[in-house]
Amino acid sequence: MIGRLRREFYSGVDHAVRRLVQGLHVDRDVATGHVAAGILGRVAADGPLEDAAFLIKAATEAVGQLSARCIRVRWDEAYAATGQPRFDTFVHCVETGLPALPSDVAEDTLRVANGIIGSPDVDFTGIPAGRSFAMASSFGLKARLLYGAAAVLGPRRCLEIGTAWGMSGLVLLHALKRGGRAGTLDTIEMDAQRHAAAARMLGERFGDRVTCHLGLTENLLPGVAERMGGIDFAFHDGGHGRKHYVGDFAIIAALMPAGGVVVFDDIRWQSRRSVEPSDCYEGWLEVARHPRVRCAVEIARRIGVVALG
Repeated sequence: MIGRLRREFYSGVDHAVRRLVQGLHVDRDVATGHVAAGILGRVAADGPLEDAAFLIKAATEAVGQLSARCIRVRWDEAYAATGQPRFDTFVHCVETGLPALPSDVAEDTLRVANGIIGSPDVDFTGIPAGRSFAMASSFGLKARLLYGAAAVLGPRRCLEIGTAWGMSGLVLLHALKRGGRAGTLDTIEMDAQRHAAAARMLGERFGDRVTCHLGLTENLLPGVAERMGGIDFAFHDGGHGRKHYVGDFAIIAALMPAGGVVVFDDIRWQSRRSVEPSDCYEGWLEVARHPRVRCAVEIARRIGVVALG
């Protein structure tokens, strides 16, 4: 009798807790919706939304709850605890909940996105610029991760390989500026159309804190890296393949101090135009085995992050 009453009691408590948690999720989702709607409303005040569905999703991902599973491919406990504790903090943020983009930052990214999505131009791949932008630009997890990395790690000299339309650079520079840091960004893009659009947009907002370079990474990276005098943080979203990952990382690592961090996008990238398997992931694993790498983490199975000792 007592056992049955105990089970009924705990069953009732469990049901009440589940209802409370569900209520909290509903409240959180409603709050996120209100914030996202407010941001989109301010963007729409400047003109019509060119792709409402895409922008609604982007706005919600910018300010809603967002976390991701992290796989520790390589992890030096002592280094994470004392050598670069900010990296451990950053990984913990990814696993438990990345900071939302501030409303003004989310609004700025969506305003830029709305302008490009509505462009009648065709990019170098032969598809409309708006569609290319939606596929290639940093929103959702990637944007939140980059903003969080810059906010938590506090780098001064940032490098980006693969500017595309400038959205990753926009998020990084906003994070540096908001933290009151004198951080700068050098970013490399091979396509003249994307480079021109990104250089104009970023330059208008951040002036000499950003330098946009036009050309192939293999031709520009050594000189750009040397001119920077050191690299604290790098985001690699350029060539996806073993030779690109390994070769570019060797140049970056030579000029990166202990505590520096490199983020690789699309570590499991596979070209839709080729039936041959990509060696991109093999390149990522080779980077993770580099003697200077003390911690290597895979985020959501598509983004790789290493911290150097």
